[in-house]
Amino acid sequence: GTGIRSESETEAEASEVRVFPSSSPAPRVPKQGEDYGKGVIFYLRDKVVVGIVLWNIFNRMPIARK
Repeated sequence: GTGIRSESETEAEASEVRVFPSSSPAPRVPKQGEDYGKGVIFYLRDKVVVGIVLWNIFNRMPIARK
């Protein structure tokens, strides 16, 4: 089939984003009843960020676009 790609996805291929590990602990499986009020999800393709979801994080779109 024919693939459809967004402009941001095409731009992501042209530039590389580096993410440096922090001293935070490794991710763990959530327990039932835990409340996740805020968060950030990065979508990666070949170790390059191609998308991002900001969950209950407001007024941060300029930072997310970087």
